[in-house]
Amino acid sequence: MKKWNLIKTNGNLSIGKKFGISSIFEKILINRNIKSEYEMAVYLNPSIKYLRDTLKFKDIKTAFKILREAIINNKKIVIYGDYDVDGVASTVILYKGLKNLGAFVSYYIPDREKEGYGLNIKSAEKMKKMQAELIFTCDNGIASFEETMLIKKFGIDIIILDHHEPQFICDSQTGEKSEVIPNADAVIDAKQEDCPYPFKSLCAGAMSYKFIKAFYEYLGIKLENEAELFAFAGIATICDIVELYDENRILVRNSLKLINNRKNLNKGLSELIKIRKLENKKITESSIGFVIGPCINACGRLKSAEDAVKLFVCNDKNEIEKLAKEISEINDKRKSITEEAVKRLIEKIENSDIKNDKVIVIYDEKTHESIAGIAAGRIKDKYFKPTVIFTPSNDIKIAKGSARSINGFNIFEQLFKSRRLFERFGGHSMAAGLSMKKEYISVLREEINKNCTLKDDEMIPVLNIDMELDFKNINLDLADELDLMRPIGRENPSPLFLCRNVKIKRINFVGANKNIMQLNITDSFGYELRAVDFDNYDYFISESKKILNDEQFDLMIKGICKEVEIYADIVYEIDINEYNGLRSIQLKIADYKFKF
Repeated sequence: MKKWNLIKTNGNLSIGKKFGISSIFEKILINRNIKSEYEMAVYLNPSIKYLRDTLKFKDIKTAFKILREAIINNKKIVIYGDYDVDGVASTVILYKGLKNLGAFVSYYIPDREKEGYGLNIKSAEKMKKMQAELIFTCDNGIASFEETMLIKKFGIDIIILDHHEPQFICDSQTGEKSEVIPNADAVIDAKQEDCPYPFKSLCAGAMSYKFIKAFYEYLGIKLENEAELFAFAGIATICDIVELYDENRILVRNSLKLINNRKNLNKGLSELIKIRKLENKKITESSIGFVIGPCINACGRLKSAEDAVKLFVCNDKNEIEKLAKEISEINDKRKSITEEAVKRLIEKIENSDIKNDKVIVIYDEKTHESIAGIAAGRIKDKYFKPTVIFTPSNDIKIAKGSARSINGFNIFEQLFKSRRLFERFGGHSMAAGLSMKKEYISVLREEINKNCTLKDDEMIPVLNIDMELDFKNINLDLADELDLMRPIGRENPSPLFLCRNVKIKRINFVGANKNIMQLNITDSFGYELRAVDFDNYDYFISESKKILNDEQFDLMIKGICKEVEIYADIVYEIDINEYNGLRSIQLKIADYKFKF
């Protein structure tokens, strides 16, 4: 079951005329808080000229000076990245940007299993042995207090570039929070309380691109490979699932243009696109989020993310082909491992009292820590509950956890209340990573559920419906207008519409498992359209059993009789189906309320 929320559009509906858009499209934009002329201009023409001033970042000029001095004095610089897409993209951008300036630079990605996320004492000691003179973290570091102190003790400079939430301490008497920041030489993170940078939702890859571009401008040098680096900023933004509005939408929209242009494209990225059979297809946010991104992530999960970085910084054709093939194969293996883990976790939850908890906290010794985050996301989606999955680590006493949350539940803040239990911890409102002694997992489960204030109706997925729209108002012009909303994602969702009392006239079950439904549907005015449903097979079957008699139902399931007569209110998206050069309207059904 899903909750339907029909949005009440509040705003001035006269602005859209100045931009030549329909009233339907304007209402949708207003529902996304695009209400002023400036906001609408930026949304409809998301040009890079609207990107914000990078120099507003706290400590950025200090970082420029440190970096400039390091390059002039040929100091050894180590880019310290992370093993996910954002960390890999950040590392590639900073490494290539500095290498092209003649910097003495290398990169280091921690091993997911042996070292875990972010800076750690062992890696700090390795940096010393590598004779590093400047460590530049990206996508990590904001929670690395001890490690930063040790690095400084070693006489090594450190710049932290991160987008995660800073840690805070609470006054035991007043409960007041105060932020704590590592004592690095420069800390660049818009989420710091005193950072004047106005947009707080950039991922590390986007920050790294903006940093390098601004650094080149600071030096008075042209950034020759800007298009290549810009593409990685967009890839990181998509794969880190940050909010797709403001700068993030500008970055993704323009990076996809660059990638589809295929000019100045990174050689490793080009080969990966080819291997995943996307070479002659339009690359969209879905292509990056569900095909390219998972390959990069899988590398860091099951092998070493350094291989992904190598793929994108390498110039040798044979090596690029070899690495891209290996990374693609690793992703196929990751898919299989993930499916097995999710199936096992669901069985565990269903056969225990965990299913009754508002926050799912579960330990599974068979789940590989590398796919815990993906599994947590899948479990969260299935039950629509915040989820923390713990897996074994190299230390038999310690478990590693990956947390994923739902809207309205800040998993970072909730876990922080139990921080005394953790060995390591970091993250943001929707996701977090942690490690702790196995014996404390049950304590955490009890505490986080005791503190959870989520109400039952907050744990039901909500469909925010833009407006009621009958089929007579739908045409290709409207569909093309809606396509201007791309890229679609968090805070810029695909528009949803409601049509009441629709008649389902014909149904065809297709796909490998016959669980994709192709429908012919008619609204109450007699306008007929084709629709497809990828997600609601089980619900549709259970409800249609109540509506059709046994013979009708049996014939429908077997595909013998495709003609049906089922009435429902539907929530849907408008899509364009292209076949043999012909374009037609196709609806994608999100949910039904059946009429009995």
